[in-house]
Amino acid sequence: MKKQISQEINICLSTDDNYIQHTATVVASILSNAKKSDNYHFYILSSQLSDENKKKFDKLKMIKDCEIDYPIWDNKLLTPFKRVKMHAHLTLATFNRLLIPLLFPDLNKMIYIDSDLVVLSDISELDKIDITNYYFAGVKDANSKALVRKHGYDDKYDYINAGVIIINCKELRENNYFNKMLKQIGKIEAKTGDQDFINFCFHNKIKLISYKWNMYHKFHFEQYGGIQPLNDVDYVEAVKNPKIVHFVGPDKPWNCNSNHPYKKYYLKYLEMTPWKSLVNDLIPKDIFADKNLYPFDVGIISLGCNEEIQTYLTNSGVYRITEVNCMPFDNCYASLQGIVSTLQQNFANIFNDLKFNENRGYFVNENLNFFFNKDRDCLDNNGLFKKRLDMRVSNFKLAVLSSKPIFFILKANSEVNLINTLYEKIKKIRNGNPFKLVVIDQSNSLRGLKSDIIHCTICSPFDNATQWSNPQFNKTKEAILYRQNVVNYIVKEIKHLKKISKINGWVKSSSNSEKRCFFSLFNLKLFSMRMQNDVVQKKQKGIFRILGIPLFLWKKDITKTIYWFLNFRIIKIKMTLKKISFYFLGLKLFQVKKSCNQNTYYFLGVRIGKKTPNKLIFLFLSRTRSGIYSIYKLLGVPIFYRKKAYTSTAQLPENTKKLKKLKNKYKGKRCFIIGGSPSLNLLDLRKLNGEYTCTVGKGYKLVEKGLCHSTFHVFGDIFGYAESSTELDVNFSDIYFFRSAIDCINNVKHKIFFDTYERETNPAFCGCQLDITKPLYCGKTVVLYALQIMAYLGFSEIIFIGVDLNFKKIQGHVYQSTSKESQREQWSILNQKCMYDSLRFCTEYLIKHKNIKILNASPVDGMHFMEKSSFDNLFK
Repeated sequence: MKKQISQEINICLSTDDNYIQHTATVVASILSNAKKSDNYHFYILSSQLSDENKKKFDKLKMIKDCEIDYPIWDNKLLTPFKRVKMHAHLTLATFNRLLIPLLFPDLNKMIYIDSDLVVLSDISELDKIDITNYYFAGVKDANSKALVRKHGYDDKYDYINAGVIIINCKELRENNYFNKMLKQIGKIEAKTGDQDFINFCFHNKIKLISYKWNMYHKFHFEQYGGIQPLNDVDYVEAVKNPKIVHFVGPDKPWNCNSNHPYKKYYLKYLEMTPWKSLVNDLIPKDIFADKNLYPFDVGIISLGCNEEIQTYLTNSGVYRITEVNCMPFDNCYASLQGIVSTLQQNFANIFNDLKFNENRGYFVNENLNFFFNKDRDCLDNNGLFKKRLDMRVSNFKLAVLSSKPIFFILKANSEVNLINTLYEKIKKIRNGNPFKLVVIDQSNSLRGLKSDIIHCTICSPFDNATQWSNPQFNKTKEAILYRQNVVNYIVKEIKHLKKISKINGWVKSSSNSEKRCFFSLFNLKLFSMRMQNDVVQKKQKGIFRILGIPLFLWKKDITKTIYWFLNFRIIKIKMTLKKISFYFLGLKLFQVKKSCNQNTYYFLGVRIGKKTPNKLIFLFLSRTRSGIYSIYKLLGVPIFYRKKAYTSTAQLPENTKKLKKLKNKYKGKRCFIIGGSPSLNLLDLRKLNGEYTCTVGKGYKLVEKGLCHSTFHVFGDIFGYAESSTELDVNFSDIYFFRSAIDCINNVKHKIFFDTYERETNPAFCGCQLDITKPLYCGKTVVLYALQIMAYLGFSEIIFIGVDLNFKKIQGHVYQSTSKESQREQWSILNQKCMYDSLRFCTEYLIKHKNIKILNASPVDGMHFMEKSSFDNLFK
């Protein structure tokens, strides 16, 4: 093994014959972004790598000259780790990286990276990070808080993801690190293998580095239960410009039906490897390209509409279902909730949740009310049916990537809110590509659908569901006329869409990176516009033509934008992190230079102004801010000042800014509002860990009942807070909401204030506040504040537990009440009716005007105006 050279960058990866092409892609991405002057040395750890694959791997040196070694080691070193119980997809090889300091005794430092990622920038910057006095350096894991709580070490430390780490080999060897880990085998839960050992054993010697060096796509933070740190500038910048993208989770870019936003980069670097022949098999196929199946040149996808509707559409030639293009909801009955849940879960474990019902001949999912007809030729072969179902799921995922317009067909008679939720989910999946959702409302009973949904209100002659499958009834004149009317309606909508596209130039995409639109009259194209977007090169260009003549052209890349008129360059804008320049007809007119908290402005090369957080200078006039004062000076002489006073802490600009940032931030999510009633003793609150939760009052005491953490906490009572302030755990919640009359004395990092109306003059049962930058209605209960706040945050489903409004029957709280709380409870008994009326009004108002689903999952029902739900069923 070659001795380390001072200017070498040492990188270690672990792989085998099944994963070698992905490892090669990682190395190709590193070399293609590397400086010519840097020397790279790659160490490939594998006990199962063929000589043929090693020879192919060595060809990566053609991208950039480098050294590649395949060290050999004694597998017995890992024998003690065989006792560790890990996730099923992990093997003993995951512990390879723990051996690195021992395998390379001459190296002081090593970068270890996983093989399911791509590097988008020069990785030498990562190698320059100083890790003196640290054992490891890495990026904070998406679910850091929960994992620290699981392992039970001090929560002032964090938990890192070990997919990209810098290893201080020298420090680890000198401190006998390997024996320290061996002593923890059997003592800690290590489902993620080596990652858990690294964090548990050495959490106080780990350095956090920028998110950009191990960026999971932002959706993964929600998927794994973490909360996106959108207030963290480093995180927000890393999402926009990651240097390493890590493909965590099941959505790997080498899956054909993957729609990961960075899949293009994986394919780009795979193309540079000896395994480039695999690229064509990974490019998604457009299954709507066959005009024999889709003669109208649009895609048709059934979403659990009745089988007869699909038969009508097939027989009329709108589209044709074959085994090749069959989708999961074809020849199947599913409840609307089942459809929405399946799409939200991305079809995960769709087959595992089904049970075969021999009496009915169906695969059934009782929880989602799902019924799959089993194909006749595989009635006795579950494996064959599963293979077909997997192919249909793959078809669906490929179909939604198509740039062609798609019509989703759904038959439904109720649950308007769920239909609207389904529409938003489809919109997100389509990611800007055109689509229509057609809802066949056979009883004309739906009200309140989104305006973009096509609402087919042709009434059905069928009196009940059994008649749909009755061959005799389907031959009646009424049935034939009904299905023909439905087909004609859908065909009419398709033709209308195509007509609009010809007249108004509806945007059509030949690929995800190109868009065109035009306007024509009497078959004469008057004007047209074409835009091309190269995501890989981060370039964009567009051209505008009139009567075919190029009139206007623009080009844009990472740092500059240029505009041409009649092929003459008129405007150029150049932007970097520290400078913005504006050119007109080749002359630099305006420039902004940026430095730390300061912008300096130039016009024709002459400085005309400067701006800092507290001062603005423009020519001879200046303005200085100091607290609530703004002082204006002319030629340095104060001429006047302005004073701004605020009525409450909630009205301060920084607080209002925080509130506005939260608006609809959690759109489409669900949240639990948790009171303090004794009925919580009947519930397993551990199930809420990982959910969005909102506690009130002394809800932080629910830690004793299994609730490890709350996303939000609301304080509304001055006296209640005065008693809580001495025992409050400031780390219990991510965001604390305080009524502005409360003077918060705790060291709370993320606190937000809200105003309220007077309790008597503005009772809540005559109003509900949809904008919490304005005063909230009181209703004499803190949970009403919580309800208005959660609605403002955008939650589409709000569930109450521990709010029973039954003070006369059951007194006290789920935790031990103090004497002062017992006294305040008498006030609650007197105002019980007011609380009931206020919550009833606000609930009905939000359901009607915001389409929010509000449930009561408490085992004790004191709020009869809410839809009742079983707490345990919410987690199935």
